[in-house]
Amino acid sequence: MRSALQLAAALVGSEDQPQSLPFVTLDARLAQAADREGFSIVLGSLPPG
Repeated sequence: MRSALQLAAALVGSEDQPQSLPFVTLDARLAQAADREGFSIVLGSLPPG
C-alpha cells in the first residue's frame, strides 16, 4: 500500500510528466512500477552497518 502511495505522490509531484523527475527507491518492484510509468530510476542503497 505504501509503495502505491509513493508512486502516486510522485506522479502528482511531477504533474503527470514522470520523465521530468527521477524516482529514488530501495525497492526493486517499486522501481519496476515507476519505470513503467515513465520515471527515470535511481536505485538507492543503504550504507553498511
